Parts: sequence; structure tokens; C-alpha cells
Amino acid sequence: MPNSLTDSLRSPKAIIITLGGILVMSVGVIIALVLSSNSVDPRKNASVPGGTVEVSISPTSRTLAAGESTTLTVTLDTKGTPISGIAARIAYPFTGTQPLLTASNPNPIISQQDSNWDCQVVSTTVGTNVVQIDLGCLYVAQSGFISSTPVTLESFTVTGGSATTATPFTLAFEPGSTVVTAKSNGEDIAAIPTSSSVITVSAGAAPTASPTPTTAVPTASPTPNLSATPTPTLAPGLAICNQTCIGTRDCTDGLSCISGRCRSTRCENDTTCLCTDYDVASASGTTALPTSGSVTTTALLLLLGSLFIISGGSYLLYGFSRS
Repeated sequence: MPNSLTDSLRSPKAIIITLGGILVMSVGVIIALVLSSNSVDPRKNASVPGGTVEVSISPTSRTLAAGESTTLTVTLDTKGTPISGIAARIAYPFTGTQPLLTASNPNPIISQQDSNWDCQVVSTTVGTNVVQIDLGCLYVAQSGFISSTPVTLESFTVTGGSATTATPFTLAFEPGSTVVTAKSNGEDIAAIPTSSSVITVSAGAAPTASPTPTTAVPTASPTPNLSATPTPTLAPGLAICNQTCIGTRDCTDGLSCISGRCRSTRCENDTTCLCTDYDVASASGTTALPTSGSVTTTALLLLLGSLFIISGGSYLLYGFSRS
């Protein structure tokens, strides 16, 4: 047996085994480094099986005549678990160029009841054959938000249009865009939403007022109009994201008129106004939807890294003992 570590390393066999051990341990270290930097946006793994926090929408059904409106309410129940943020998207499909059921006036009620809620995203968007109602909020208090019973998260209004036949619309949460982050570790703990609301627009045209008879009144000769060319105005109603505008007053709350379009000032080039790539954390000093590691990926990398490091250490010890 060699009398020292230096002597043992002089053996070609020991050198090969030692280098092999170092190589295996290096792989383990690399995996550990990847593990430490690996993070994913929780919205990519939104709404997980076994999640505890529930979101729901009510009423579950309603029939609207043409021109009739109703208010839908979204609730949140954390089941006693502290959370730091939530993103929720409700969507419903439609056919044709414009939906027979319109959504408007999204209202983050939870931020009005608790000033620690900061709702950066509150919008309704009409896309290609789909309407989306989005809400994104972060809880800025260090304790996190806790509820043991359902609390009102937001409300919005839907209005029926003129339909030739009764047309149902199913408003449901998009699981891939519904996230609730745990305060303790930033993991997504949203249960897969099962709640939905079916709004049926009944057949028939919108009611019109009865014409009021008028009596002709003689008038003087018309005075020439010397005023300047009138300023163009938009049709009644506030413009939603990416619709044309003249001034910010023409846009819904939270949007500004930028280059003739209603956009969010936080992401002027985003035609959806959702600010998907907007850095909420740096702007607010807190974490809205924390970037967190995937549980599956983390566990796998941890196992592989440990195996490589242990194997590498075993090779080194074996090399020294055989020398």
C-alpha cells in the first residue's frame, strides 16, 4: 500500500479512477448549478391538480333579453393558506365578427375592500372569436392574504345583443391563465377551476321607444353656419384595448389614448393590454406572481445531482483504496 496520497496518485489505475470520480462529481455540480438557477413562470403551469385555492363565478346561469345587462361576480377562497398574488382569466367563445354577449366594466372589488391588494391588470378584450376578462393582483403586505370563506374578487357586466335564436354563452376560467401563488414559496396552488356561468341571449330585437308625434313649428331662415369643421367624435361608449380613440377620455379605466389607440401605459406596444412581459416586481417593489421553480423539475435535478456527486465521491475513495 502506498504511504501517502501522492504515492497513490502515481498509479495509472488510481489516476484513471480519480479522474473518473472528478468527472462524475463535476456533472453533479453542474446539475446543482442548473438547479439553483432553474425557474419557471408559474403561469405556464397554472391551476394544478390538488391545488387548494378556489376561484368561482356566479350566477351559474342567466337569460338576458336584447339590451339587458347583469353583473357576474368572481370569488376567491384561499382555504386558510396565505397567498401573495393571483391572476385569473375568464373567457367565452363567439361566432361572427362581434359577440352577441358583450363584457364590460371589470371591477377589482377586492382592492377596494383591502388596500394591500394592488391590481395591475383589469381588462376585457375581444379577440378572434373569444372574449377574455383578465384580472392580475398582488398582495403587498408581508403577511400574505388569507381567507377561510369565499371573498369577492371582482365583478363585471355582461349585456345581451339582438339574436335571431336563443344563443347560450359559457363563461369559464382558463386553467392555463389562472394562477394563485403561495406566500411561503411562490408555488402555484390554484385548484383547477370547475365553476362556470351559462348566459343565454334570448331571441328578439332590442325594444324601441314608441315614436312621439311632433307638431311642425315654423322657423326663421336658417343662419349660415360659420363655425369651424367639427371635431370628430367616437361612437357612444368607451373604447376597450386597441380600439381607436381621440383622447384618453375615450378609453376605459386603466387605458390611455396612445397614437390613436387605447393602450396600457405600462406596455404601449401590447395590443392586448395584458402586459404579459411587464415586470410588475421592479415597478412595484414587490412580487406579483413570483417566478418559482417547478416541483417536478426541481425534484428530478436534485436526485440526479445527488447521485452524480455521491458516485463521484465513491470513485475517488475507491481509487485511493485500490492504489
